Amino acid sequence: MLKNDTVRDESNLQTRKDAMSKHCDGLIAALLKGDDEVFAEYIRLAGVGFYNYSFGNTMLIAWQRPESRLTTALGRLNTLAKAQGHKGRKTKRGVKYVYPVKNSTAAFVWGATTRYITVKTVDEETGEETEERKPVRQWIPVPVYAAEEVAYCDTGEPFDIPTHRHTFGDEATPLYNAMLEVARQNGVEVLETKIGGGASGWCGTSLSGHTTVAVDVRNEVGERVATLAHELSHARLKHNDQHDTTTKRQRESEAEVAAGIILGQFGFDLTAASAGYLRTHGATPDDVKASLKRIGGIIGTLVGEIEAELTDEAELTDEAELTDEAQAA
Repeated sequence: MLKNDTVRDESNLQTRKDAMSKHCDGLIAALLKGDDEVFAEYIRLAGVGFYNYSFGNTMLIAWQRPESRLTTALGRLNTLAKAQGHKGRKTKRGVKYVYPVKNSTAAFVWGATTRYITVKTVDEETGEETEERKPVRQWIPVPVYAAEEVAYCDTGEPFDIPTHRHTFGDEATPLYNAMLEVARQNGVEVLETKIGGGASGWCGTSLSGHTTVAVDVRNEVGERVATLAHELSHARLKHNDQHDTTTKRQRESEAEVAAGIILGQFGFDLTAASAGYLRTHGATPDDVKASLKRIGGIIGTLVGEIEAELTDEAELTDEAELTDEAQAA
């Protein structure tokens, strides 16, 4: 993985922006040339909780903090610390719950900001001049910190990074059932059937116009959950409507990468995702960027829906166990 301190040390804003843009373009070039290590690092970070970041910011974090399990703004870390029950310390800028430890340095990612400009207009008939302040949105480097480099204000102890992943080990049934329910809630019909021709699943449109995915029921649940993640990604990316505008290889690449990130979020092996899935024939860096942006656009929502369904299932299981215990007593 590429490592460089230029982004962190540059005090000039434009120089820092140029360095960040150059680095992202270099990572795209590495993907197209077949650097599986670079892509594997992107998938690893996306799978452990950075899936809400854009591709560029994910790779900037990988570049500057390759070993971090959580890198985000101090405001977000303050919110997490407060939710964990820690007490804050009053400062001139508000209540702080965490602080960067000695010798820690900020990393930088792209962040949106709004500034206002004054626009003057002249009435052609009267010659009257008016002024109007209008917002202009722009992207600038903003500081973020690795959670491993901050501590709680009230105790001085290192930040306890929350675990956002559901890990099932070899037992994938809860995740599979949650994904089936998410599909149902989104109007996607799932057929659990026998599939021939060496395929383990497919995504298509039924005669009634509904999105339908199929999973080979003969496969083990671990393989079925991977297949369902892949086919649901096809559905969420609306690939059924894009046969005239995308290639089959591009659609399969996007679905496989999305499935790899989803499975990684829930503790499953990501080896199925490789840089080869993104290298389409004759693709340009802009083509790859477009695919990664599309993939990132569905991941956060889809993972959130699955997590919510898993939480509901866990609560129902706990209630059932308490009922059984009460009846036994």
